[in-house]
Amino acid sequence: MHEGKLTRAQLQQWVLNRYYYQSRVPIKDAIILSKSEDPAFRRMWIQRIHDHDGDREGEGGLSLWLRLGEGVGLGREQVASFESVLPGSVSLATHTSSSSSGSAWWRPSPRR
Repeated sequence: MHEGKLTRAQLQQWVLNRYYYQSRVPIKDAIILSKSEDPAFRRMWIQRIHDHDGDREGEGGLSLWLRLGEGVGLGREQVASFESVLPGSVSLATHTSSSSSGSAWWRPSPRR
């Protein structure tokens, strides 16, 4: 991509897959917020949702990805529909991981 060697179709597919991945981030962040008992952490973390979703329709990082889709010749509806996302992208973006101890990496440590 950086060398300019992708075909138009390959670049479009990259945008479609990347938009799908990015669209899952605010959902994941909301789940993290819902499990945190630390108000300071929640106040800090909620900014991530605002960054992706924006404060109003047409704002935020996801809207920029839709504009990028238009820039490579895709329609907003096509990008947002996820119909053309490669199957591996869906499983990768929805996979959650935890540390080897079984506790999630985002869980706040107990207060002492």
